[in-house]
Amino acid sequence: DDDDDDDAHTSIAERRQTNALALALTLERDAAESRARALEAFAREEMRACDARCAALSADVEDLLAALGAATSADARRRWRFAIRAVCERVKRAKEEEKVALGVASRRRLERQLLRVQRYVSVAADDFERLNARLAKEARDARDAREGERLAKDALAAALAS
Repeated sequence: DDDDDDDAHTSIAERRQTNALALALTLERDAAESRARALEAFAREEMRACDARCAALSADVEDLLAALGAATSADARRRWRFAIRAVCERVKRAKEEEKVALGVASRRRLERQLLRVQRYVSVAADDFERLNARLAKEARDARDAREGERLAKDALAAALAS
C-alpha cells in the first residue's frame, strides 16, 4: 500500500514537472510573438511618419510652385521647377534608402531573436527528453525492485509455511 502511494506521488511529481516545462515553453513562445507584434507595430508607425513627411514635402513643393507662378520670367520658372524636382528626387531616394536600411536592420534583429528562441526551445526539448528518459528508467527500476521484493516475500512465506 505504501508502494502505491509512492508511485502516485512519483507520478504526480513527474506530471507537475512535465507541466512546468510545457508552461515555460509556452510562455517563451508567447513572449517572442509579443515582441514580434511590437516590432511590427513600430514599423507601421515609422511608415506612417514617413508618409506624413512626404505629404509635407509635397505641400512645400506645391507652395514653391505657386510662388514660382508669380514670377514673370518663364526661364526662371523652368530653373525653379528643375531644382525643385531634383531636390524632391534626392529626398525621396534618401527616404527610400533609409526605409530599406531600417527594414533590413529590423529583419536582422527579428532573425537573431528567432534564432535565440529556436535554440532555447531546442535546448528545452532536449532537456525534457533527457528528463523523460531518466524518469522512465527510474520508474522501471522501481517496478523491478517492487517485483523482486514481492517475490522474496512470497519465497519467505512459502519457506515459513513448510
